[in-house]
Amino acid sequence: MLPDIGRLRGGTRRSEVLRLVHTHLNGENLSLDDLGDLTLLRLDLIAAIQVDEAGNPGRIELAQILPGSESGRQDTEPFRKIQSQDVHSLEFDFEAEIRALEN
Repeated sequence: MLPDIGRLRGGTRRSEVLRLVHTHLNGENLSLDDLGDLTLLRLDLIAAIQVDEAGNPGRIELAQILPGSESGRQDTEPFRKIQSQDVHSLEFDFEAEIRALEN
Protein backbone atom coordinates (compact mmCIF):
# COMPACT_ATOMS: atom_id res chain seq x y z
CA MET A 1 0.00 0.00 0.00
CA LEU A 2 1.42 3.35 -1.04
CA PRO A 3 0.45 6.55 0.80
CA ASP A 4 -1.36 9.40 -0.91
CA ILE A 5 1.42 11.65 -2.18
CA GLY A 6 -0.80 14.39 -3.56
CA ARG A 7 0.10 16.50 -6.57
CA LEU A 8 3.81 17.37 -6.66
CA ARG A 9 4.02 18.88 -10.11
CA GLY A 10 1.41 20.39 -12.43
CA GLY A 11 0.37 19.12 -15.82
CA THR A 12 -1.53 16.01 -16.75
CA ARG A 13 1.14 14.55 -19.03
CA ARG A 14 4.14 14.88 -16.77
CA SER A 15 5.34 12.31 -14.32
CA GLU A 16 5.40 12.97 -10.59
CA VAL A 17 9.20 13.05 -10.14
CA LEU A 18 8.90 9.93 -8.03
CA ARG A 19 10.56 6.57 -8.35
CA LEU A 20 9.47 3.43 -6.56
CA VAL A 21 12.22 0.95 -5.73
CA HIS A 22 11.22 -2.15 -3.83
CA THR A 23 12.40 -5.70 -3.26
CA HIS A 24 11.05 -9.02 -4.47
CA LEU A 25 11.92 -11.90 -2.19
CA ASN A 26 10.79 -14.82 -4.36
CA GLY A 27 12.59 -14.10 -7.65
CA GLU A 28 9.52 -12.66 -9.36
CA ASN A 29 9.52 -10.03 -12.08
CA LEU A 30 7.60 -6.76 -11.91
CA SER A 31 3.98 -7.65 -11.30
CA LEU A 32 0.81 -6.27 -12.86
CA ASP A 33 0.25 -4.43 -9.56
CA ASP A 34 3.69 -2.84 -9.91
CA LEU A 35 2.94 -1.73 -13.47
CA GLY A 36 -0.46 -0.48 -12.36
CA ASP A 37 1.21 1.66 -9.68
CA LEU A 38 3.62 3.00 -12.30
CA THR A 39 0.69 4.10 -14.46
CA LEU A 40 -1.90 5.23 -11.92
CA LEU A 41 0.56 7.11 -9.70
CA ARG A 42 2.37 8.53 -12.76
CA LEU A 43 5.76 7.49 -11.44
CA ASP A 44 8.93 8.24 -13.38
CA LEU A 45 10.07 4.67 -12.92
CA ILE A 46 9.46 1.53 -10.93
CA ALA A 47 12.19 -0.94 -10.01
CA ALA A 48 12.16 -4.33 -8.34
CA ILE A 49 15.37 -5.73 -6.89
CA GLN A 50 15.47 -9.42 -6.18
CA VAL A 51 16.95 -10.24 -2.79
CA ASP A 52 18.35 -13.60 -1.70
CA GLU A 53 17.86 -15.27 1.69
CA ALA A 54 20.96 -13.53 3.07
CA GLY A 55 19.58 -10.12 2.06
CA ASN A 56 22.00 -9.62 -0.84
CA PRO A 57 20.72 -7.79 -3.93
CA GLY A 58 20.55 -9.69 -7.19
CA ARG A 59 18.75 -9.16 -10.47
CA ILE A 60 16.96 -5.85 -11.04
CA GLU A 61 14.09 -4.99 -13.36
CA LEU A 62 13.03 -1.43 -14.20
CA ALA A 63 9.98 -0.19 -16.07
CA GLN A 64 8.89 3.18 -17.39
CA ILE A 65 5.90 4.23 -19.45
CA LEU A 66 6.64 4.79 -23.12
CA PRO A 67 5.62 8.08 -24.75
CA GLY A 68 2.48 7.73 -26.84
CA SER A 69 1.27 4.68 -24.90
CA GLU A 70 -1.98 6.52 -24.18
CA SER A 71 -3.02 6.15 -27.82
CA GLY A 72 -4.86 2.93 -27.07
CA ARG A 73 -2.72 0.65 -29.24
CA GLN A 74 -3.18 -2.93 -28.16
CA ASP A 75 -0.39 -4.52 -30.24
CA THR A 76 2.55 -3.35 -28.10
CA GLU A 77 3.28 -3.21 -24.41
CA PRO A 78 3.08 0.40 -23.16
CA PHE A 79 6.12 -0.07 -20.92
CA ARG A 80 9.83 -0.17 -21.50
CA LYS A 81 11.43 -2.79 -19.28
CA ILE A 82 15.13 -3.02 -18.55
CA GLN A 83 16.74 -5.94 -16.75
CA SER A 84 20.18 -6.62 -15.38
CA GLN A 85 21.37 -9.87 -13.84
CA ASP A 86 23.12 -7.93 -11.11
CA VAL A 87 22.02 -4.67 -9.52
CA HIS A 88 25.64 -3.48 -9.48
CA SER A 89 26.09 -3.94 -13.23
CA LEU A 90 22.93 -2.07 -14.27
CA GLU A 91 23.73 0.49 -16.95
CA PHE A 92 20.95 3.08 -16.87
CA ASP A 93 21.33 6.87 -16.90
CA PHE A 94 18.14 7.84 -15.12
CA GLU A 95 18.45 11.61 -15.56
CA ALA A 96 19.13 11.32 -19.30
CA GLU A 97 16.24 8.88 -19.77
CA ILE A 98 13.73 11.11 -18.00
CA ARG A 99 14.87 14.22 -19.87
CA ALA A 100 14.49 12.36 -23.18
CA LEU A 101 11.00 11.14 -22.26
CA GLU A 102 9.83 14.57 -21.18
CA ASN A 103 11.19 16.15 -24.37
